[in-house]
Amino acid sequence: MKARILFGVGGFLFVLLALYVLPPVVLALTITALCVCASYELIVPTGLVKNRGMQQVTLTASAAYALMTCLPSAMLLPAPALMGGGFAPQAVSTTEFVILGGSHGSVSLTESEFRAYIELFQTQFVRFVMLFLLVGLFACLLRHHDTVRTEEVMAGFVGGFILPYLLLSLWRIFEMEGGAFLVLLPLVAAWGSDTCALFAGMAFGKHKLAPVVSPKKTVEGAIGGVIGATVIMLGVVFLMNRYAGLSIHYAGAAVMGAAGAAIGQLGDLSFSIIKRKSGIKDYSHIFPGHGGVLDRFDSVIFVAPVIELVLSVVLFAGM
Repeated sequence: MKARILFGVGGFLFVLLALYVLPPVVLALTITALCVCASYELIVPTGLVKNRGMQQVTLTASAAYALMTCLPSAMLLPAPALMGGGFAPQAVSTTEFVILGGSHGSVSLTESEFRAYIELFQTQFVRFVMLFLLVGLFACLLRHHDTVRTEEVMAGFVGGFILPYLLLSLWRIFEMEGGAFLVLLPLVAAWGSDTCALFAGMAFGKHKLAPVVSPKKTVEGAIGGVIGATVIMLGVVFLMNRYAGLSIHYAGAAVMGAAGAAIGQLGDLSFSIIKRKSGIKDYSHIFPGHGGVLDRFDSVIFVAPVIELVLSVVLFAGM
């Protein structure tokens, strides 16, 4: 318990430093590491992918996808700054970039133009990763068809592409205007729901939610988690609007809280059933007292894309 508490406090402080003090590249590398660890935990400890070649292809694809999604744009984001007594949302830089060309000489680009080139490159790179992953996995299947199960190809694709895509929602939220604050919302919805569901279940729990998969979870706890996460989300959004200069619509905040909590509980149960079917207690022990990335971020993996979707639709008041 002591290790769990100490690591939790240390992790919280690291998140604050990565978001508001350290250069964005630190957060980019952290999210990349989370993606690779999550991919490893899904395919190796569970035994879902046993072929060594398929494991290497999956982890390579995961690392390349995450790194090329985060790192190029991290180099363009300004370093966190304190302005007016509080943290300012990410500003738009007016930096000009010079690209050295061959016979045509150098070309000067504004940041928006340079960013457009990077986004185009990233789009093409995602296609390359998908092709590399599919070709690599099926090549391993053909080479070792007598010992490799077909299901390993599907597990490898989920581990090498789908899982990183879901986790990278955190980075895509961070890239939004005011993203240094908005990226906290998936954590608020997921972990707020977990906490409220725990206390609601202890106080009112009578009916089992999933007795085989997670015997301690109750229907009453799940409902309490949704209600509690919604209230917490509204409170956090109020503070962000008032002190961080954001204008998040409160209807959108309520949707993020309720939908995020409900889907987060689905994520929790989903990864729990994978562990149960695989006969393991924890995905890994990378986080002392907390288990692995999939143990700690199971609900966040499902919640982050939902928050990203809601933010893209009803981010600011009046939209």
